[in-house]
This record gives sequence, C-alpha cells and structure tokens, in this order.
Amino acid sequence: MPSNVIQLPSDGPPTRHEAQRAGVTVGHRLGFPSAPLGLIPSEILQAHGQPGSRVAAVYRLNLQLADGPARYYHDQAENVREAALTDRARGVHDQDPARVLPDYTARVNQLKMQEQIVDRLTNELAKQEIEHIAEREALKPFTYDKYGIGEILRDQELRALYRSLPAAEKAAAKEREPFARAILGAEPELSGLSPAEHGLMLHRELLTRFPEAVQRLAAEATTIEFARQTVTTVKAALREEAAALAVVAPPEPAKAPASRVWK
Repeated sequence: MPSNVIQLPSDGPPTRHEAQRAGVTVGHRLGFPSAPLGLIPSEILQAHGQPGSRVAAVYRLNLQLADGPARYYHDQAENVREAALTDRARGVHDQDPARVLPDYTARVNQLKMQEQIVDRLTNELAKQEIEHIAEREALKPFTYDKYGIGEILRDQELRALYRSLPAAEKAAAKEREPFARAILGAEPELSGLSPAEHGLMLHRELLTRFPEAVQRLAAEATTIEFARQTVTTVKAALREEAAALAVVAPPEPAKAPASRVWK
C-alpha cells in the first residue's frame, strides 16, 4: 500500500490526531462540530495517485489544509473543551475554559498567517481544477478539424435520419459510428436528444475509446471535490476564529484629553 495513504489503526479507538487526519475535526466553539474534511478514498490514491499525477498534487494540497489550519484550530478547540471538562470534574465554575488559548495578539497574528496559507492552497487547488476541466473538455471521441462541406452535409442528413427513426431503431443507430459521430458533433437538440441523453452518449463513447483517461479524470474530479470540502471546513474555522476575536478584542485605551494652549 502506498505510504501516502492515511489509515486508522484496526485495534482500539483512534487518537485525536489520527481521527482528525482521517477526515473529521471536532469543534467546541468553531461552529462546525464533527465537520468532515475531504477524506480521499485510498482506492483512488492507489490507482491514480502516482507521483506527478494531478490526484497526487491535489492530495498533497488537501493534506496541507488538514494538517495545517484545520488541525491547528481543531486542537485549539479541543484544548478549550478539555479545560471545560477538567474544570467541571474539579467543581470549578468560576473560570473561563478559554483561558488556555493564546493571548489576543498571538491569536490575531496566527489567524493572519493561517488565512495566508489557506489563500495560497486554495489558489493552487483552483489552478489544478482549471487544468482538469480543460483536459476533460478537450477529450473528444471524434475529431472534426478536417471536415469540409461534404462531411458537414452528410452529418446533417444522418441527424435528420436519426430523428425520423422509430424509437426501437434509434438505440441501434447510436451504436454505429457514422451516427455517433454526427450526433456528438452538434447540439443535442439537432438530433432530438435531451442534454442528459447526449451527455450519456458522449460518456459512453469516451469510455469505449479512452477508458484509462476517463477513469483518471473521474478520480481527479472526486479528489478535487473532497479537497474543496476541506477548504469549506477550514474557511468556516477561520471565520469563527475571526468572529471570536471580534468579541474578545481588548478595549482601546482612552485617549488623554488634548492640552489647551494659552496664548
């Protein structure tokens, strides 16, 4: 099994860090209790997570988000929760469990740093997603760049013929390459198909001709979606921390009255 696959131990409950790495972060005052991080399935990493692949690149981004900002605020929230439980067990009711947090200035500086990290990783994720979409859109079952007027007219006739076929014969016609080429080379309405039917036909043709590329692109899409889920969770933590800091901000020192100058 690849070394970059995170697995929980099979014996005994996971530790706090293991559970968080595996995809769940528990918040005390963060507003997202048991919010899921993007846990990328191990089977995707095994099949498509080779070094240099897009899946591997997105996985690293996801892990940096989980092990960086998400883990930091997860641990901060857990420290507060554990302090509250300890106080309750000792019968202490007059202390704020948030006393275990860093001081205000340190929290503000930490928030700024974590926001910069999240912005950088989010931008890198967006770049990976743009490249993924561009490659997916460029993958076509047929090429039309050498088409002339004869080929264009032929495809128009084939689409018209397809529209006129009985429903029982249309399924067989779509399996024939001339019809498939004509149908997929134009808008679905020109063949009397719905966008969903057209998309399903396109996927089937791509899977027949480029099975490895289709499976890899599907794995990339899943990996990117899980990473976006992690981004959403982490940004929620940053917003909650910013809101908490706004509440506990120390009052500004009173300004001394301006001295009056007598002339």
